Amino acid sequence: LSLLKSSTGEQLANLSASGRAPGFAPADQAEFDTDYVGKRALSDDPSNYADFVSAGRFREAEGTETYTGAYTYEKTGPNAGRIQFDYDDGDRCTSSIAFDSTTTGTSTYACDGDAAATTGWQIVDIEAEASGFAPADQAAFDTRFVGKRVKTNITFYHVDFVSAGRVSQVIRGEASAGRYTYENTGANAGTLEFYSDDMDHCTLDLTFDSATAGTTDVTCDDGIELSPVSWRLED
Repeated sequence: LSLLKSSTGEQLANLSASGRAPGFAPADQAEFDTDYVGKRALSDDPSNYADFVSAGRFREAEGTETYTGAYTYEKTGPNAGRIQFDYDDGDRCTSSIAFDSTTTGTSTYACDGDAAATTGWQIVDIEAEASGFAPADQAAFDTRFVGKRVKTNITFYHVDFVSAGRVSQVIRGEASAGRYTYENTGANAGTLEFYSDDMDHCTLDLTFDSATAGTTDVTCDDGIELSPVSWRLED
């Protein structure tokens, strides 16, 4: 029940499903998330898959290419559902799912006006090596992030990690320099604390969809709140 986007513009759709009576389709988004977050949807080509990494968020892979974004689910029948995939790069795909069982079926999908195509799908557990994207500690975070920029889907907000423990945060055109601390809070989660030199303070609760992309909630002591924010790491 998820869909995979190839670098050539073709799309491959996969799906996860959970049995229930009557029918196999989850009743709503909450039930879908409960059943399938932490699962992998494989297409007919097992090198193409989609992971439901957290509630409403997915990560796709095709070979060495990976894509991330948000998904929404709705039930359309006892054994049918529809998922909309909104990619962080702006693309959109829709997959109409047929559940043959709790873990198999077919999916007819189309992306940004392309012709529809159909693929089979099956649900498996996410392999252990596919999880654990969050840096283990401050040193690991510094190694990955220092000298790079975190860009977000909010045009007026980005963060530059200028050196180990030092950061420049830009909100609505105003830059605020200061220090940061990082703490790992889970395999794919971490918390950043920003302390500006003028004593302002912001907290970012990070979710890692991959090593270089994810979502975050931003909360600042001066009342600024941004949620949810998609982010990606760039040079």
